[in-house]
Amino acid sequence: MDGKQPTGNISKALPAERLIAEALIVALLGAVAVFIRARLRIHLNMPGHHGLEVMALLMIARSYSRIPVAGMIATTTGGLCMLIPFLGYTNPFLPLSYIMMGAGIDLFYAWFKNLKHASFFFVLMGGLAYMILPLTRLIFHFSGLYPYNSIIKAGIPYTLLSHFMFGIAGAALGAALVYSARKIKHQKKST
Repeated sequence: MDGKQPTGNISKALPAERLIAEALIVALLGAVAVFIRARLRIHLNMPGHHGLEVMALLMIARSYSRIPVAGMIATTTGGLCMLIPFLGYTNPFLPLSYIMMGAGIDLFYAWFKNLKHASFFFVLMGGLAYMILPLTRLIFHFSGLYPYNSIIKAGIPYTLLSHFMFGIAGAALGAALVYSARKIKHQKKST
């Protein structure tokens, strides 16, 4: 034994301070997404309209971090924030649905490693990940655990399509912001 601690794959790629800083930033972005969603209680009668701000922040968090479970960190933090009483979240299953969405983001990233930096894939991944919300809601709705008015009023196809489209729009916004930030950072380094 040489007295050194064994290191895993993540700690080889990232020093501990960087790993902690990334995890905190990702967790903060997940919490901010939930707080913004709580403050923007605009009733548009369009299922999934919060996908714009939520997916923009979650996809920024995922693209920022090299931690393989960054999506789960962001959405777990967001899910825990949904338990804060004054935010007004009454759906007891919404935190679980958010965590499942983070797992979906991380799985897409892991399965399609070669495509994760392609803009079209980034945007498509956001739409598919945001569709996890209504898919989990369908399970809770049809099992009789929790009725969802959006599914009853809008119907299943429209609810799924609406979530997909708002997820795509949010991921596109996130991709544009990530691209702009990287371009500005690159310009500052070159000068």
